[in-house]
Amino acid sequence: MTGGMTSHILQFPADPSKIAVLADLEVLVDQQICAGGQWVGGNGVQVDGNAGIGCVEKPHPRRATFETEYSPGNGGSNVKVVYLKLAFQEPQPEGCHAPHVRLSLP
Repeated sequence: MTGGMTSHILQFPADPSKIAVLADLEVLVDQQICAGGQWVGGNGVQVDGNAGIGCVEKPHPRRATFETEYSPGNGGSNVKVVYLKLAFQEPQPEGCHAPHVRLSLP
């Protein structure tokens, strides 16, 4: 998967704290798109493992929740600035349109 999008940069307010983002994915035409995502630190290094959204097709949208934690005091991640990176199936089938993606807080 090489195509995709990224969220705005998010910063953890304190140690420890968690961030969760909902990703709603749908396609508006008769096609199937598969997607996944991961949290990446402000320095470009992957923070948490990959998470799958799965494959969607009209009229069956999907929702996935991506969570990550900042907890250096507990031996966890010490990356305070992160963003969510989503990737879509590549190469996309001929005539394939980009999926509709909405990111929100739970």
